[in-house]
Amino acid sequence: MTTKCRGRRGKGRNESKFPKVTVQYLLEAGTLNDIRLAKQVTDEHLKYQWNYYSELARQRSAIQDQTGSHSNKHFL
Repeated sequence: MTTKCRGRRGKGRNESKFPKVTVQYLLEAGTLNDIRLAKQVTDEHLKYQWNYYSELARQRSAIQDQTGSHSNKHFL
């Protein structure tokens, strides 16, 4: 027994509105130098983010010291 939802438009429950895509190439093409460059760029990005958020934490701590507030409720 098959039932349809009333008032509902579009495809049925088991039908996708997106076409099926077949994967022909699963891996990217690249050289060993490309991998090294990607690792270098990633490392530089992580270092930048670490420094950025460390500076924010330092500034937040300095502000807390100046105001005498050591509660985190002001910074949530």
